[in-house]
Amino acid sequence: MAEYTKPKRFTKGEWGKGELTPEGYLIYDRIEQEDLALVYDRNDEHGDDETEANAYLIAAAPAMYEALRKMLSGNMLDPSDPNRVWERECPSHDAIIKAYKALALAEGK
Repeated sequence: MAEYTKPKRFTKGEWGKGELTPEGYLIYDRIEQEDLALVYDRNDEHGDDETEANAYLIAAAPAMYEALRKMLSGNMLDPSDPNRVWERECPSHDAIIKAYKALALAEGK
């Protein structure tokens, strides 16, 4: 069964959507109170809804990654298991495969 561990290259801690700057929204580490990234405005509407939504999504990335990792850790529905027979029986099959692929994408695999 595949074991998912959080790669060391991720910035640890909780992230948050910070203030709107002239360039876009800051993403910051809530614990260390340090800026981590900037979500740039993609159009002429400074601080538009899409840019703000993107900032919230990016700020939530570490929590979502950890939740997926924990949810799939020890999962009996591991797609790498050569003896799996659950594919046709499990109504969540597609969602589970997408979750494994999302973790792999986040890990640069």
